[in-house]
Amino acid sequence: HGFSFTEFEYGEPTILPKESCPEEACVQVEVKNDGRTPGAEVAQAYLDLSAVPNTPKKQLKGFHKTKVLGPKESELVTFAFRERDLSFFDVQTMSWRRVPGSIPVHIGSSCEDIRQQTTLTFA
Repeated sequence: HGFSFTEFEYGEPTILPKESCPEEACVQVEVKNDGRTPGAEVAQAYLDLSAVPNTPKKQLKGFHKTKVLGPKESELVTFAFRERDLSFFDVQTMSWRRVPGSIPVHIGSSCEDIRQQTTLTFA
């Protein structure tokens, strides 16, 4: 996690409707430079696939570096999750399987600095 001379604020995440998403699921969040100097931020998305035994709680599944944002300037960041991102490898069937139920999404500047959360729910 790099050094920055400014602060970034993460807005409330939005789950995009299926017709607006090129992949299985998309989450959008506004990243705003809340400081007094220009800077760029690497927003990161972690999925919690721990509904599956022996799976880490946070797995990095997306990241996006913003352009250099001036003070109070913001950028919309979209994380597009593929079917594989939402799946785990089942050693008994030797195939990829979708994680059952809901999948928590953690968004922040690192796995130790989570700023926002939402949950993907599939029918």
